[in-house]
Amino acid sequence: MIDELVDAVTGKVVVDLRDPVDLEDKPKHAFPQKDVDQCYEVIERALQTWPKDLKKFYTRANHVRRVFSDTFYSFRDNLRTGNYASYPHERTDQQIVGNNCTTIIPEVYLFAEAYGLKPQIVQFIDFNDVKTKKDKEEVTSPAHFAIVLDAGRKHKYLLDPFWHIFAPIRRQTDSYWQLGRHQGRTARKREFERVVYYSAEEFAAMMGRLKYPAESLDMLVAGQKVFDLRVIQKFNCKLMVYYDDPTNTVSTRLYVPSESISDKAVYCRMKMSDEGEVESTSIDLFIAKNYGWTFLVEPKKVATTDFSGLMKVKRLVQKSINSATKKRVRLQRCDRIGNVFDSGVLKDAERMQLTALVDGFYSSLGRAGQETVHKMVLARTLYEREQTDKDFLYTETEHNERILQLRAEEVELRERTRPYDDAMWLKGWKLQKSGRAEVRKARRVQRKRDERQADLAAEVNFLNNLHQANKRAYRRMMDKVLFAKTLEGLSVEQLEARVRENRFDTRVGYLAMLSDFIPFAVDARDDLELKMYIRPIKEKVAARKSKARKVSDVVALPGASAQVDAAAADAQ
Repeated sequence: MIDELVDAVTGKVVVDLRDPVDLEDKPKHAFPQKDVDQCYEVIERALQTWPKDLKKFYTRANHVRRVFSDTFYSFRDNLRTGNYASYPHERTDQQIVGNNCTTIIPEVYLFAEAYGLKPQIVQFIDFNDVKTKKDKEEVTSPAHFAIVLDAGRKHKYLLDPFWHIFAPIRRQTDSYWQLGRHQGRTARKREFERVVYYSAEEFAAMMGRLKYPAESLDMLVAGQKVFDLRVIQKFNCKLMVYYDDPTNTVSTRLYVPSESISDKAVYCRMKMSDEGEVESTSIDLFIAKNYGWTFLVEPKKVATTDFSGLMKVKRLVQKSINSATKKRVRLQRCDRIGNVFDSGVLKDAERMQLTALVDGFYSSLGRAGQETVHKMVLARTLYEREQTDKDFLYTETEHNERILQLRAEEVELRERTRPYDDAMWLKGWKLQKSGRAEVRKARRVQRKRDERQADLAAEVNFLNNLHQANKRAYRRMMDKVLFAKTLEGLSVEQLEARVRENRFDTRVGYLAMLSDFIPFAVDARDDLELKMYIRPIKEKVAARKSKARKVSDVVALPGASAQVDAAAADAQ
């Protein structure tokens, strides 16, 4: 809850909201009265302090936008406390930091209502914001809440704090809303499967239902982000949590984004008992192109195992001696393992055990899964077996060449588009007249330039940061990228022929792919198993299954239809 109002120019506190205010005229509401009182108090004092500035409804709407412009997403404290649908006063009392798109709605709604902006709660199902043709290829988000405001202008405004949107709704159809430009923000089209409208009473009823332990797991069914940035092996990873009701499984997903090579995803699936205890845990390893809130884009499964299986592989691989460094292999050091199955590298019993593990993992993929990763396994086999006496196949100068190429492209792009920037600067200061066609062309060039620069910056920053934080991981990644370029254009049959000619064992390539995941999965085990947050989840699972049993028992009785609702209520 906001305790004070700060002048946007001076930065000084102009209103201390902790002073007592007469709340006798505050309305009764579907939301908790304490939150109604506090939110109305903020607006009452704002109107008293800036009566002229806040006279227009648009200025009031813009003030609401500014208040929530720095809102950040967090669900960790909700997981810690077990309160998955917290109101503002509960966040203060329980020290819950941050919001999600559900919990922020009551406060935004009350601010807007107190200002007379006639707020309307909306939920977008399977939506995506499209600014350019490229955005149509982006993944959609499953469900998301926002608020529509009447700002006293021709068009109503969409306020979406987490997407940093405050824009006029210029057109509404059954499949998209056209959002106009506003304060430097690009116009966009919000495409969706459907829109659901909620009254304050309906939304409060939903929040009330989510207060019950059994029902609150619906928040995890939708998926929630635990960490937006969790540094594992010097990579900035993301951790999500989900609950699947039919299988009674709590899952987490560690996503390892990358540039130049495929991303990695580690799923930890915890099968729960009806009493809320973890019965078994399995690990799924995926390579992916991108990720959505609840899914992966172009996923390719590498293995299904558990932590015990991964630790066995790690222990056996790290008993081998790297032929280049003459030291024991360390997966955290991103060592090559091309000679791991060579005679004399491991004891016969250890080599047989490792072979059995690798064969078991690969067989579990099934024929379809094996075909999906077959080409990657062949390419990785060739890389791992190429000149095993070398730690890296390419020099450090060759590894750095990619960064320098990207930087040069960025400079060239900026210089090539400078005339358009100069023309728009002159037009902006009314120092030179420009025709409509010229302006449109300049904006189109700038937009395409900005998109490409964003892609360049993302890759350059990733590579530079990795180079500084984990130089061996950076060099190993670039080593594989450069080697992969030598294989471009080769078919699966050609790769197979090269592997056969050299009598390479493809288990090496598959084991190397599997080993890439092990440092991430092992280091992030506590996060994947939700060690800090699992207790409240266990209690919720037990409550949900208890409710399901009670309802099921009632359904089995004669005349059950009249008793089901009562049983469900008792089970809460």
